[in-house]
Amino acid sequence: MADEQESQPTRITCGFYVKRKNRYCKMIVGKGKKYCGEHMHLSGENGDNRKRILCPLDPKHSVYEDQLKNHLKRCNVKKKTDVVYYAKNINSGIVDYKPSSEEKIPLSSFPQDCISKVIHKLKKFFKDNNLEVMPHIMSHDAFKAEMSQENYGPSVHKHLKQQASLVGNMERLGLLQPDTVYLEFGAGKGKLSHWVQQAHPEGGNVEYVLIDRASNRYKFDSCHKRGDNGPDFKRVLLDIEHLNLGELPHLGDKTRRIVAVSKHLCGTATGRYLTLRCLLDTLHGSSATEPDSTLKSEQKDAKRRKLDAAGPSVIGIVVALCCHHQCYWPHYVGRPFLESLGITPQEFHLLCCMSSWATCGMRPPQGSSKEAEHCNTDESGETDDDNGVDGSDKGLGLSIADREEIGRQCKRLLDAGRVWYLREKGFNTSLAYYVDSSVSLENVVLLATANT
Repeated sequence: MADEQESQPTRITCGFYVKRKNRYCKMIVGKGKKYCGEHMHLSGENGDNRKRILCPLDPKHSVYEDQLKNHLKRCNVKKKTDVVYYAKNINSGIVDYKPSSEEKIPLSSFPQDCISKVIHKLKKFFKDNNLEVMPHIMSHDAFKAEMSQENYGPSVHKHLKQQASLVGNMERLGLLQPDTVYLEFGAGKGKLSHWVQQAHPEGGNVEYVLIDRASNRYKFDSCHKRGDNGPDFKRVLLDIEHLNLGELPHLGDKTRRIVAVSKHLCGTATGRYLTLRCLLDTLHGSSATEPDSTLKSEQKDAKRRKLDAAGPSVIGIVVALCCHHQCYWPHYVGRPFLESLGITPQEFHLLCCMSSWATCGMRPPQGSSKEAEHCNTDESGETDDDNGVDGSDKGLGLSIADREEIGRQCKRLLDAGRVWYLREKGFNTSLAYYVDSSVSLENVVLLATANT
């Protein structure tokens, strides 16, 4: 047995250190080599003098120049873009937007008077407006057996509570209906779609389409591959920014209804805004982002009748919200709403930065053992503070409680822009607390149902 182990070849991984991932490359190297083919040219080990260049479709990887023609035919990016429903930047909002220098700097570098001005506008909005967020902490019978499992850890139960409440709210709003296509944006492993399927009444011409820009391991799709486990989950591997929903063949005929769901859609954290525009502006082949508030009432009615006749219609949206700190002005669907309040792109950037205060409070000195106790982590395990907030109050004299309240108000103001957008599109829209803050500090869900 020992001889067999000694005879097996040793697998040596690449010696190139990937700073972005804070680890060494995991690719296997060739015999007698120190670096893999991807990094060989960066370290002077390319003995055959072949030139390696960045792939023109995706500069995140490289290819030998003499193999470029063949590589472009089979590049994974080509597989994603060579589909009828790919339309570059169709949901981007302002295309080729060039942010000012003030929109790139961290919060800690802003002058005190700029921050004070934004806080003043924020407080004035909440003084003049009653943005109600009602508690709707729900559950569903489909989760009873799973929730009773005592061998599950706190993290599993936390996510089960969130999923149960989202599905419970879907039932409360009458969104578990036949003849419906359920679109899960930022699907990841597909857990939410799995539970929607488990809670849905049997039969009724129902489909599940899971949209994500990357593939995932350990997907729940495998639970639905047999006919006795309900319909298959269809996957769409594409960034929402480039998804022309009107060309997606998975939606079926125009009698089908669409319900969009998402649980903590992150990625670049702009997905929630791109999702709304994808649903309501590109579903019927239109890339216009002009809100209905610019139209007369008879024009609105004519537009909606045309959209209803054109194909499937969206009847409900259930999106758990998070990562406000990474929002981006050109992607934001509520720009006209914020502009009416006198908010500039620079001040929007400040609102996004300060939204982190709601979940990080006062960050202790770097390296403190208590840092993890103060900073909430999102669904991917990363902190919700990525804007250079250093824990100081910039001389504003704010307590930890003040900072957290301002952070929550920033989040709700950004959410108010979404509510405005959906109402302009003809939806009954509200914000709700769907789990207790002890389960997750990101505990607000956006709920919308079509007026018709």
